[in-house]
Amino acid sequence: MSSFGCFKGMLVECDAAMKEYLIWVNEKEGTKFIINSELDETHILIDPSRKEYVKSKMDYLMNQLSFSPLEHEARQEEQNRRYGRK
Repeated sequence: MSSFGCFKGMLVECDAAMKEYLIWVNEKEGTKFIINSELDETHILIDPSRKEYVKSKMDYLMNQLSFSPLEHEARQEEQNRRYGRK
């Protein structure tokens, strides 16, 4: 007779790059929230009690990868001042 365990999980759908980032965070920070990452290219199963943590990590990455035109213009002006450009 065989036995198996049952567990709760939350399915997260994301692109392949985000999935790799979450796997990296899971390993690097030692906060094991991934239950199964081998479902397919765009899905992982996470511990539902870690939902807010995972969401915060996803939001952080997305904020790092995006900027507004005003932020870009401000950075450009700062660089111009710093390096004496007009």
